Amino acid sequence: FLIKSQTVGSGVRSAAMSFLGLHCDPLVAQVTRACGWRIADLVGDTRPATLYLVVPPSDISRTKPLIRLILNQIGRRLTEDLQARAERHRLLLMLDEFPALGRLDFFESALAFMAGYGLKAFLIAQSL
Repeated sequence: FLIKSQTVGSGVRSAAMSFLGLHCDPLVAQVTRACGWRIADLVGDTRPATLYLVVPPSDISRTKPLIRLILNQIGRRLTEDLQARAERHRLLLMLDEFPALGRLDFFESALAFMAGYGLKAFLIAQSL
């Protein structure tokens, strides 16, 4: 039992580090320390907003978990309330090099209903 507990504990620590290890990177920790906007601001402010997430090719593999988290949160948050659509701006998500992000479960199912929430996604794949 004790040996199995150590094995399970090691697996739990490994899984946690795979998700949280990104924040051990000093640059990522610095840029995610504070945020001056809310996801709702992208569509609900008085004027339309633009958000650019630009990642150099050399940093894609390192920051992929963070970009995936941000995109999933934006998609999930903006598809929570269908009634709010009338009060907000439409949003275009232009995702260049989309395949480089890996599998995004939210986008697999959400592309079918995002338009009903005023969201449109252009998924750009220069090569597969």
